[in-house]
Amino acid sequence: MRKLMAVIICTILVFSGVVVPSEAAALDGAGTELNPYMITNEAQLRMISDFPDAYWRLASDIVLTDNWAAVGTTGDDFTGTLDGNGYKITGFNVTVSYGQDSKEGGFIEYNYGTIKNLRLEGSVTTARPSGGFLVFSNHGTIENCSTAGTLTNENTRWTNADVGGMACYNNGVIKNCYSRVKMIRNKYVSGGTNDLTEMAGFVSTNQGTIINCYAACEMSWPYSIGASYIPHGFVGYADTKNGGSAEGCYYDKELSGCSDSTMANGRSTVAMKMQAGYANWDFKDIWTMDENVNDGYPYLQVERSVARKVTGLSIDRTTASVAEGGTIVLAPVFVPANATNKNVTWSTSSRYVATVDENGVVTGISEGTAVITAVSEDGGYTASCVVTVTKTPAVIDDYTVNSLKAEEQQNGRFHVWANITKNSGREDVDTIMIVLYDSEGVMMDYIFMEAQFAQGQTANFGGVLKADGDIMIKAFVWDSLDSMIPLSNTIQQYF
Repeated sequence: MRKLMAVIICTILVFSGVVVPSEAAALDGAGTELNPYMITNEAQLRMISDFPDAYWRLASDIVLTDNWAAVGTTGDDFTGTLDGNGYKITGFNVTVSYGQDSKEGGFIEYNYGTIKNLRLEGSVTTARPSGGFLVFSNHGTIENCSTAGTLTNENTRWTNADVGGMACYNNGVIKNCYSRVKMIRNKYVSGGTNDLTEMAGFVSTNQGTIINCYAACEMSWPYSIGASYIPHGFVGYADTKNGGSAEGCYYDKELSGCSDSTMANGRSTVAMKMQAGYANWDFKDIWTMDENVNDGYPYLQVERSVARKVTGLSIDRTTASVAEGGTIVLAPVFVPANATNKNVTWSTSSRYVATVDENGVVTGISEGTAVITAVSEDGGYTASCVVTVTKTPAVIDDYTVNSLKAEEQQNGRFHVWANITKNSGREDVDTIMIVLYDSEGVMMDYIFMEAQFAQGQTANFGGVLKADGDIMIKAFVWDSLDSMIPLSNTIQQYF
C-alpha cells in the first residue's frame, strides 16, 4: 500500500530497479548495491522506513535526537541492506507501551535483509512481553554488529520477559557480533511464576544460526524468583528442533550472574578479556583486543568509534625555562598514543610567575618558578612541568627598532610594520619579530623574518596580524626563535 501511495503523491525515478521518490533527492547515491544511499544525518536515517528494500550506508556517526520508530512497524519489513560502514548510531531510544500490539521494539522490527558493520548505542523500554535491541525478529543476516545500552522490560500483564540484547528471535544468521546491553526486568506480575528464562543477553529464542558471537551483559531483576527461572547470559531458548544452532559463542557469566546459558560457553570476566579463550575466532581480519579499548572485551576491527580510554598522561618535558615575556609550548603525551579523548585542562600554580592557555602555551610573567599542570578529561590523569621564568637579559643594542606602526582593518586584522636599523658588525642571521598580545599578556599572533643585515642598514618589515578585543603589539629583534635572546630595544602599541 505504501508503494502505491508513493506513486500517487510524488514523482518517481527509477535507478537500476530501485524505486526512488523525488523527495529523496537530498540523498547521495541511488539506493543500489553499487551505489547505495549515503546517510549523513538523522533525517536521512529515518528514511530507511520509507524505502526498506534499498541499499543504505552510513557515511558518519549519527546522533538521534528524538524517539526512534522501529523500521517496519508501519509498513514493509526490511529487505534491503544497511551497512554501518564502521560508524555508530547513538541516542537510540525506543519506548513501547502495552497497547502497541504491532510494535515490539528494536531498531528494525523484522529483518529479512542484511545489517552489517554497525554499532548501536541507546535504550529500549517495552511494556510488551517481548522485545529486541537491534532487531525484534531476524530472518536475514546480521554481521559485524555490536549493541550497547539498556533494555528494560516493564510489562505488568505477562509473567514472562522474552527479550534479547541483540535480537528477540533469530531465524536467520548472526555472526561476528557482540552485545553489551544491560538487561532489566523491573516489574513483578502477581498471580503466576515470573519466568525470566528467555530474558537473554544476546537472543531470547534461537531458531537460526549464531557464529562467533559473545554477550557481556549485566542482568537485573529486583525480586526473588526460583533458580530455574533466572535469565540466561546468551540464549534463552534454543529451538534446536527447528534448526537453532550456535558455534564458537561465549558470555560473561560473572557479569550476568547467570551460571549457565544455552548455546554458549560461560566464562569469568577475566577469561572473557583473554584472546586465547576464543577458539577459532579470526583476530587477524575481523576481531581485535586491547585492554584499553571496549573495557578489554573483544571488539570488531571495522568499528571506528570504539573508545580507546586514556590510561596515563605525561608532558613532553618535566622541567623547562622561559624568559620574562617569552613563551614555550608544552604538549600532553597520552597512553595509549591513539586514545580517543585527548582533551586536557591546563593550570598554573602562580599566574604571577607564568600563565598557560588552553593549548599549553606558557608565557613567562616574572622571575620565579611555577608548576604547570595538565589534567586529562578522560580518567582525570595528572601530569606536571616545573617552569622557571628567568629575568629578561639586558638588551643588546645590535639593532634599533626605530618605529612601529599599525593600522586596524576589518575583522580584527591589523596591518603592522616596523623600521629597523642594524648597529653592530655581527654577521649572524637574526630574527625580526612583531608580536600581538591580548589584554592578559598572552601571545595571540605573530609574524617574523629571519634576515642578515649589514651594519648601518635600515629596513622595513611588516605583515598582517589578527585578534579580538584589547591588544598590544610589540616589535623587537631576537637572535633566534629557539633561544630568544633579545638584540634590540622593544617598541609597543596598545589598541
